[in-house]
Amino acid sequence: MHVSKMEMKGVIIAPLAGVAAFAIFLFAMSIFSPNYGDLNLALVLHSIFCSYAGMIFVGIPIIIVLKKSDDFTLLNLAICGGVAGILVLHLYIYIVVTGQEVNVNQMGIIVGFLLGLIVAITYGAIAKINTRGSGT
Repeated sequence: MHVSKMEMKGVIIAPLAGVAAFAIFLFAMSIFSPNYGDLNLALVLHSIFCSYAGMIFVGIPIIIVLKKSDDFTLLNLAICGGVAGILVLHLYIYIVVTGQEVNVNQMGIIVGFLLGLIVAITYGAIAKINTRGSGT
């Protein structure tokens, strides 16, 4: 399977878009909701690791499966990325709170989906993924 330079750039850069969106979300929540407290730099730093781990262990396998099945469109990538974002966010929360039970709620699902969507669309834009099929 051929991997273009643009796809490699996408794998390297796209996770940072998720981190930036997460940092903005944390900052906004600290302003509008006193329950979230101040922006915590440690959470943002942890999210860098988690975002790259998510890309390596979830994102790249999704890309490989979509490419092999000839369903490698931006829409399919975005949907899979959103679903993967839910999983990765909840694993991130599980890791950060040191293995305690994680409550899956509507806000977590929405935020996870949006973060995964942002990473997937950023990857797709950088890698120049077609909107109609047959990949790059």
